[in-house]
Formats: sequence, C-alpha cells, structure tokens
Amino acid sequence: YEKDIDAVAHVAIVRWTPSPMSDAAFASVKEALENAELGPRITYTEEEAQRSVTTLQEIFKRLEERNVDLYIVWGTAAAVQAVEEIKHAPMIVTTGHSHEAIAESENVSAVVVSTDATRQITFFQSLTDMQSLAFLYTEGDPNASIQLAEFSKAAEQYGITLIPTAIASLKEMDSTVRELDARNIPVYFGCDSLIQSTDGNEMIKKVLNTYQLTAFGCTAENVKNGALASLANDPATIGSVMAGKVFLILNGVSPLLAEATRIQTPIATINRRVAGMLRVSLTDPSRETIELVQ
Repeated sequence: YEKDIDAVAHVAIVRWTPSPMSDAAFASVKEALENAELGPRITYTEEEAQRSVTTLQEIFKRLEERNVDLYIVWGTAAAVQAVEEIKHAPMIVTTGHSHEAIAESENVSAVVVSTDATRQITFFQSLTDMQSLAFLYTEGDPNASIQLAEFSKAAEQYGITLIPTAIASLKEMDSTVRELDARNIPVYFGCDSLIQSTDGNEMIKKVLNTYQLTAFGCTAENVKNGALASLANDPATIGSVMAGKVFLILNGVSPLLAEATRIQTPIATINRRVAGMLRVSLTDPSRETIELVQ
C-alpha cells in the first residue's frame, strides 16, 4: 500500500449516516493532517450511505473507479460491508464495537470508540440513584444488541432493572419517551447509528424539550440536546487517532501494523441546566473528569 506522499493522495471518507460525532471527528482528522503539513497533499471524496446497504454498495463501486488510495469508513454496518467489498486498498474503519470480520481483514486498521458499559453505569448511578433504566435502541442495529448485552450485565451489578426499549423509526421516539416519562423511568439513548444520527439528535432535543425525565446519552451531543449526562470518547481524540493512522498508511505502513486502537479516555459531560432542574448534585464520587454544558 505504499504511496509517494509527495504526490497527491486520494482519501475517501464514507459514512453509514451523518452524525454530529462523525462531523467533529472528521474535522479533527483534517485539522491534524493540515498541522502535519499533509493537507495540501490529500484530496477528499466524502460519501454518505444514509443507512442503505444498496447505496453503500453503489458508493464503493463508484469509488473503485476513481483510484482511491485510502478509505476511511465510519459506522459498524458500513465497516462490515466495506471489508467484503474493498480488497484493493487500505482502510481505516471506526466502529462502536470490535467485529471478527473486521479484525481478520489484512487491509484494515480499526478504531473502536465505545465506552465501557460498567463505567457508564457507575457514573450515571453516582448522579442519581436509579432503580430502573430504559435502554432506547433501534431494532435490528448491529451495535445495539452488543451494547444492550453489555448494559444488561453492568446494570445487574448495581441491582438496576434494565428495560430494553426498541424503536423501529425516529417517529416512535416521541411516544416511547412520553410513556417512560409517565412511568418516571430514566432513559439511556443508545449508541446505534439511527439514534446518534443528525436527525436522531434533533429528535432527542425535541423530546427532551417536551418531557422532563432523567435521560443519559451515548454522546456529549445528547447532553447538549437535553440529556443529563454522558460518558463518551471525545470526537477530537477519535479524529486524532484516525489522522495518525492516515499518516502511517500513506507513508507505506501496512494497516496490519497500524494496529487496531480501542479508545479508552472518555469524558464525562453534564448539562448544568438539566442537573439544576432535576436537583442533581454535581459532586461526582466516581471521579470522572467532568465537563459542564449549559
């Protein structure tokens, strides 16, 4: 995969769906490469599959004809499809969880961005003493089933009843959260691609402006949109890790040697306004590094 870095390299960025986290992460990638003086030597093509396998396949077919030097793929569903479709070029894939097919691919270097479920539950429980927690996720999402199993195990350690709560579309989020609010059950917005998409975050903002229940998020963006707290990896950190892999691979390092990276430096984010409304103390005995947002 050696590339003459003095020549212009063609990097394709492919996302399963647009999201605030991927927006911020890719902005960080480009900034880091500019700072490394690689910016002028890279041209980018950016594509979004809009959560469609058919669209994703069409994107990969189209890009194959454009002599891409390196693919950066965001999202587990897109990454799994990419390792089946792309054999001729190196890839950096960013996923929520490890995946066997990705790990076994010789042309792939992975970045895993999920935060340990037990650590999240520990942080959330330090803020409010929960007896139950609804885990809101999209039915059929590959990340959701993995995260749900991890959360179930973590919640059990604290004697918390985890309530799996599936939605088939974002339209169902309003009625689902309304019912949880009526039953006074806290909710966690899962990390799957639909809920954490740009449209998903807009819906989170809408429902949390309507219903005043305790909510926790997979990302800091959820907290900005009205959730009480999150414990999540920073998009800037994710972008920096991806940029480092871009630098190595474009300088001839095999993706196998640009080892898979699991980011484990999450930041706790608390919405100060929501904490005040819910009368939550901002003293955190779990000792996470906390950032406050309004």
